[in-house]
Amino acid sequence: MIKKINITINEIFKDLNDINKINKKRKAGIAQKLRRETLKYMVKNKTIDDLNINTNIKLFNELLNIKVNNLYDFFKLKINNYFDPITNNISISSRKNIQLNLIAKDFINLYTKNNYSNFILNIHGSQADGETTNYSDIDISLFIKVCAFENTEKTNQTFLEIDSINRLMNYWDKSSHHSAFINLETDFKCYPEAFMPISVLKLGIMPKNNLIQIQSTRDGLDLLFENYFNILKIIITIINQKKYFNTIVLKQLLSSYFMLLILEFQIKEREYLDKKSIFKKINKNNSHFDLLNILSKIREKWPTNNFSPNVGISDSLILKIMKQIERMTNNIQSPNLLKEIKLKYFL
Repeated sequence: MIKKINITINEIFKDLNDINKINKKRKAGIAQKLRRETLKYMVKNKTIDDLNINTNIKLFNELLNIKVNNLYDFFKLKINNYFDPITNNISISSRKNIQLNLIAKDFINLYTKNNYSNFILNIHGSQADGETTNYSDIDISLFIKVCAFENTEKTNQTFLEIDSINRLMNYWDKSSHHSAFINLETDFKCYPEAFMPISVLKLGIMPKNNLIQIQSTRDGLDLLFENYFNILKIIITIINQKKYFNTIVLKQLLSSYFMLLILEFQIKEREYLDKKSIFKKINKNNSHFDLLNILSKIREKWPTNNFSPNVGISDSLILKIMKQIERMTNNIQSPNLLKEIKLKYFL
């Protein structure tokens, strides 16, 4: 019988959201993420004015000690001065002589034939490199331009266009556990790679008229930890409630575990590599090797029917996953990393 996962998380990570204990840099980090989460909420609910949005803008103002009172100013505001950004001036454009698969081609055609211009589209992951399997999902990042918020009509039109991207994703992959990743072009002035690594975007596919211009990057260690613990909650819920006996939830469990591997690597090494490059670094001397090998074989032999209710994994494999998760979680809470968090983000 599998015992419920009970992982200890250091109190310092809870304090990262205590505005009375954190410094200006951390407050700005929360504000930047809050703005992005607000945009995601607006896109999902196709709304531009409700209590949640207004509450978030109010908190945004409090965190940065400013006053913005409309969506255009909210999304336009440059917050790079709150950080210590590193100037990069990275340009990412459509790669030449790339053979598109049918799915990638469909998204590029949707974007270009309808003359979408209020956001930048980047298709990345296996649909970009062509190395797809039955397990492969569709990973798309959208970077919304400030001009999308110039007036209500333009904003609503942008939401409809994004919805068309998400509906096409659902058409091609009905078992997907996520929609397009929503970002702001404004954040290119202090871009945290915890949102999406630049190396991943560089390997992506874009329409010919699209251009990503990242002026500066910033430290995002706090965001990496937040991402880690948010995904950890998903895994704990799935395992504790034993929901992994169908392909949809099992795929979410495995993908979440792979994501924890990536985040552990990013936290420890501060390298924002693509998934395949990170997994190649896991050799036979690495504690992840055996389990990663097993889960990779499951991924390679994934059934064509993504809605099969008769697919699951053994208790012994779940126990191995739990053991590795506990090890990773302890590993990222080392004394040195906890000390770094205190120095970077607390008063």
